[in-house]
Amino acid sequence: MNNIAGQDEVITPELLEGYEGLIAPADKDGNSLILPANGQVWCLTNATFANGQNHIALSLCEADTDVGPICLAVWNGTEFIDFLVPPAPDFVLEVNGPIPFCKKFNTSPDEVFPLVFSVVPQFKEEPHQRTIAIQPDGRKAGVN
Repeated sequence: MNNIAGQDEVITPELLEGYEGLIAPADKDGNSLILPANGQVWCLTNATFANGQNHIALSLCEADTDVGPICLAVWNGTEFIDFLVPPAPDFVLEVNGPIPFCKKFNTSPDEVFPLVFSVVPQFKEEPHQRTIAIQPDGRKAGVN
């Protein structure tokens, strides 16, 4: 089962459009930290471009490990745009890689990268706050 967690656990049809499977609110402890028993959790995420633009995003985290955010999709005002980087194969990057991603936001790579993803909810498992900065070649920095 996949769980979803957000700022106030408000789940809208737009947030879930294009994502299939069983989704339920994530279980949290008394401090509003997502419990490890949730397993994989879809989370409300903030995406910040290098030029300062902010966009809502959706990411997958593992509540029982330090994995995430992964499986990233960013809202461009009309749809979620999937974001993939190397080592994804070239045929995938031609559709969902950094260059097509930038085009769907009418921006250049210099305006987007490094692209910072900050997960809104916090986790009981370390790290509590999940943030990552990604370069267009797939290099990651600032993982916590």
